[in-house]
Amino acid sequence: MVAAAGLGVMCLTLFWIGATRPERLLDLRGVSIGAGRAVHCLEHGHFTGCDRLPDGQMSGASRNGFVMGNVGPWAPLAYFMAMPLRAVGLSAGTTLSVLIMTNAVAFTALIALSWVLVARRVGREWGPVITVCLLTSPLLWYSTVAFGEVVTALIVSSAVAAVLTRRSPRSLAVIVMLAGFTKETNAPFVAALCCLALVTTEREPTRRRRALAAIGLGSVAAVAGNSLFNIFRFGSMFNSHYSDAVYQVSRLPRVGGNFLALLIAPNTGIVWLWPAVVILLTFLAVVGVRGIAPRSAPVVRWSGVIVLALLLVEMIGLARWYSPFGWIAWGSRLILPLFPPMLLCAIAALGPVGTTALRRAMRSGRTRIAAGVVVLAGIPQVAVLWTPRSWASFFSSRGVCANAAVETNVDRYYRCTSHLAWHTPPLATKVVGDLRSPVGVLMIGVMALTVAALVVLARDLAGDVMRRRVGRDVRVVRQVAVDEERLYEPEASVS
Repeated sequence: MVAAAGLGVMCLTLFWIGATRPERLLDLRGVSIGAGRAVHCLEHGHFTGCDRLPDGQMSGASRNGFVMGNVGPWAPLAYFMAMPLRAVGLSAGTTLSVLIMTNAVAFTALIALSWVLVARRVGREWGPVITVCLLTSPLLWYSTVAFGEVVTALIVSSAVAAVLTRRSPRSLAVIVMLAGFTKETNAPFVAALCCLALVTTEREPTRRRRALAAIGLGSVAAVAGNSLFNIFRFGSMFNSHYSDAVYQVSRLPRVGGNFLALLIAPNTGIVWLWPAVVILLTFLAVVGVRGIAPRSAPVVRWSGVIVLALLLVEMIGLARWYSPFGWIAWGSRLILPLFPPMLLCAIAALGPVGTTALRRAMRSGRTRIAAGVVVLAGIPQVAVLWTPRSWASFFSSRGVCANAAVETNVDRYYRCTSHLAWHTPPLATKVVGDLRSPVGVLMIGVMALTVAALVVLARDLAGDVMRRRVGRDVRVVRQVAVDEERLYEPEASVS
């Protein structure tokens, strides 16, 4: 009851913040404006190069910095959501507000989807555990701002769920295609996660072949759709922003530095910003390797490691991008959306082995330590919702970051990003120290109480299973004893 009430309060708070004082940042703001211009192009029969400005410039680098063209370079799905709203007459501001509110809806739906899916497919105790992971994540902040990470996380998770719930090939192909639209580089990861979920959970050969065909068809359709939309925007199959050499990192030391920053830097390292997901993915990888015999179900055994390998591939790809953290944003934005579907895939792939290991872990005293770490890491995720000035001041153009645009001063730009990631006092502690809102302090308490209630619920559910097993074993032993007595009763009477 406490857990349900706490979850309800947290989700309603996100709706309230998104509706009353959202952060109207560049991505979805640009999408809202560009969607209107895209609709104008379609209405006037311009089906290629719609992004081109009168001077011939398209979205990308210029002598004065980044230039947004008529449409913009952002994810296709965001435009597919915004264009119908602009087509029916909504303003860019109203469209932006609708898109921001969609994030809060998506976060609530992601919690519900994750809980129901793992509870039905693997074990009821996984529901509270994965909810704790989401409730203490940076996705809280992204549910209230003009970025599309939460919607992406929901749609890609839905693609994995479609595999695990054995949806029809047609439905599976459609959801895989939509997941591929969430970002132009997401299609391979969506296909890989869906295939891993399929291979480790589907035993019927015919269903497996049909689902594999649907995943392949949906992935190809996503790549084709992204290419066609780029032709509409840029007159080319490739995104003018993504393909510009200015935005690619070619020096290996710089790529290595970005990779390490994504992992462990104080202001960008996922180890500090979302330790719950790191703990769970590592736990599942270790359990699979140690808990399954080497020659038994090798794909299932190594499923957790495969998921971690996909994460490393994604991190390497981001490290080669000029803005691997997706700034200006809270933490490392671009790496976040694939974590929930990766976690769902890893949990489902291990199945009973992972659930048994979780039940043992829930009975261990280390659970309290892990829960404490997760709560501490969750405090800044709530505090940042009430300290927008602290977050904004972190990115102020001062000192090494003055005039640090990658288009005009490459070396200064990368010195700036490295300084912010590694050498600036941790933003997580700053937002907590600057918190003055009584409501914000209260919500931190609500978050901590909700996490505690969810952990207790998970332990109770794990304990119920163990008690039922013990009770069943006792009943079996008693039945065997009764059967033996009945077996020897005739012999006793004859003698």
